[in-house]
Formats: sequence, C-alpha cells, structure tokens
Amino acid sequence: MTEHLQGKLNAKLLVKIAELRKENAKIPELREKLLKFAEVEAENARLKQIIEENARHDAENAELKFRVGELEARLALLE
Repeated sequence: MTEHLQGKLNAKLLVKIAELRKENAKIPELREKLLKFAEVEAENARLKQIIEENARHDAENAELKFRVGELEARLALLE
C-alpha cells in the first residue's frame, strides 16, 4: 500500500474514531434518560393501580349509599 493510500485510510479512520467518540459521549446521558423513563413507567403503573382501586371503592360507596337510602326509607316507614 502506498503512503498516499495509507494517509487517506488513516484520515478516514481518524474521522470514524472521532464520530464514535462523539456517539460514546452520549451514552451516559442516554442511560440516565432510560433510567428516568423506567422510573416514570413504574410510577405510571402505580398510579394506574391506585385509579383502579379508587374506581372499585367508588362503586362500593355507591352501592352502600344506595343500601343506606333503602334502609332509611324502610326506617321512615316504621316510624
């Protein structure tokens, strides 16, 4: 291989190395973003569970209010 071709190849390799170093510099930032995303996803799952529990409690409360209303009506008839 001639010196000229070696010089061109070395220049291309240096450019590629610089590109890869630039990409590698982003890795810690991307890891941090991925970790934050995982934390947000976990919080979303927890909040969805709370919403489901609240919906169940709301349904139970509605049923109990209905039953209390029925009992109050029966009590009024007895008084």
